[in-house]
This record gives sequence, C-alpha cells and structure tokens, in this order.
Amino acid sequence: MKYLIPIVLTLLMSPMAAKANSAYENLAFALRQQKITDDLRHKCQIPTTVSDEQLRTHFLDSTHDNSAVLSAVKALRENNQQRYQTFLSQVKCPD
Repeated sequence: MKYLIPIVLTLLMSPMAAKANSAYENLAFALRQQKITDDLRHKCQIPTTVSDEQLRTHFLDSTHDNSAVLSAVKALRENNQQRYQTFLSQVKCPD
C-alpha cells in the first residue's frame, strides 16, 4: 500500500496524464465551439452553404458581436446556461 501512493502520483504527474488532460481540454473546446456555431447558425438561420469557419470569422470580426460571442463562450465554459442564452440573444444576426 505504501508504494501505491507514489505510483499513482507518478502516473498523475506523467506526460501521459498531461496529454490526456490536454486531449480532454481540446475536445471540450471543440464541443463548445461547435455548440456556439450551431446555435448561431440556428438563431440567424444561416444556410449550411456558409462554412462554420466563415460563420465564426464573421461573428468574431464584428465589434458588437465579438463581445457578446466571447461572453457567451465564457458562460458556456462555466456551464452557466442562463448567461449563455442571454449573451447569445444579444448577438445581432447579419442582414
């Protein structure tokens, strides 16, 4: 038993554990990014012919929308759905 704790600590501190955490963080980021993209596409009725990258670029390049989108990202990262919906509703759809 006394050897188990150092082994577990070594595994947790290993580069493999860091890679696993990094992979999880990358996946979580990608899922949040896709959720926001899908929600913006739905809210603004943006056709699927507009790529996700074009959609993200449009909203992040807009001064007004940039702030609302970044605030929505933060709320989503914090798992605060009410704030997420509030900020998402502030995003102005393109004409």
